Amino acid sequence: MATGSVTSRPGALRHRADLEARTEAPDGAGGTTPVWSVEASLWVDLMPVGASSVLPAEGRRQAISHRVVLRYRTDITLQKRFRIDGRVFAIRTIRDPDERRTWLECECEELS
Repeated sequence: MATGSVTSRPGALRHRADLEARTEAPDGAGGTTPVWSVEASLWVDLMPVGASSVLPAEGRRQAISHRVVLRYRTDITLQKRFRIDGRVFAIRTIRDPDERRTWLECECEELS
């Protein structure tokens, strides 16, 4: 995948990613706890694209932005995430770059 455009360059989809969906499970105390389960395993291209500092209430951390490119699918939503080589990426935006339903570009934030 070339920066700024999506191509079908052989070998670009070289990372194995699990697409995970969140559900709620009872926590035994009357509440729920989030549980992430794998919906699909996909081949993706993972590219770092930037970083920014954020100041959550518990302290300063680095929000790393990545672009995940994959073959077009209809089940990618902002409520899901990718797990790639033990790293977790929350999906922040989804776009079909050429509107041909061939590729999807997802801007993601790496979670620590």
